[in-house]
Amino acid sequence: MCLVKTLTRTKKRCPTCRAVCHNCAQDQPENVMVAQIARAAFPQLYLERLRETQTEKAALRSIHPIFYYNVPMFPGEILSLHLFEPRYRLMMRRIIDTTRRFVYVPNYTNYEASIGDVALIAEVKDCDFQSDGRCYLSATLIGRSRITDHYVEDGTHGLNYCQLETLVDEPIQPHEARFVTTLVQPIANFVSSVLGPIHSDVVKTHGEMPPVAREQEFSLFIAGVLPLGNAEKHSMLACTNTLERLRACAAALGRMGGDNPLRVALAHVLQRVNAEIEISEAAAAAEAAQQRASGDSGSSEADSARGSSTGSC
Repeated sequence: MCLVKTLTRTKKRCPTCRAVCHNCAQDQPENVMVAQIARAAFPQLYLERLRETQTEKAALRSIHPIFYYNVPMFPGEILSLHLFEPRYRLMMRRIIDTTRRFVYVPNYTNYEASIGDVALIAEVKDCDFQSDGRCYLSATLIGRSRITDHYVEDGTHGLNYCQLETLVDEPIQPHEARFVTTLVQPIANFVSSVLGPIHSDVVKTHGEMPPVAREQEFSLFIAGVLPLGNAEKHSMLACTNTLERLRACAAALGRMGGDNPLRVALAHVLQRVNAEIEISEAAAAAEAAQQRASGDSGSSEADSARGSSTGSC
């Protein structure tokens, strides 16, 4: 694992003799003789180190090369690329016969990763290499993640790598469930009516609309097909509250205008949901304030009692 970690971030050369390493250290089999000696001489230490190595190998599987672009995309969408930069040509040569995965990172400024950035795993479905090293590929974005670590590997023309943790929405709370249920069907009805004439084109780029029962996937699909600016779309991508994303989607759909009765119905539903949420939040705030006031009153009475006791003494 020490050699694997060394070669992960530096040029693919042996750290001792500097010879080029043509083999992947991570894929090499265990030295049977050394393993038998270690098990016989240090059985407990061997088991501890074996568990550590297995954990480290699992962490390495969450490390992927990064492709940057300045357009926010969502899980389920189809990514079509023509890769010609040297770093991305190298990326494709490395992954095409192994994981077939890289990380799509929406970046609108400097094409540099930061810890906490939202990323999407892209799984290559089709790839056509040209004689000069360029390639045309089609990949499906299969899930959201957050970047927990990142680095640029030496000698790769600036190819970035990152380590990921899965990003999913928070569980829908009981008090949110009825609002989510109220919103999803009117949104689905209106979007289906709008996308009907261009359904086949939408499927090619965004995939099929998920069922409304899969609220998180459904809300991400709706956010993906909406004609919004990068900032608003990225906010929806990074959001981990399904209800808030649905409310934002419904509000954006309501701004589309027109006299479509399904849009009007959706606007009325959203207005009612927002009003009920405001009432619920106001009631919760009032209850919290009352509890704080009760706590302060109890503290004051206790302080007064202590003061009276001290005075009598």
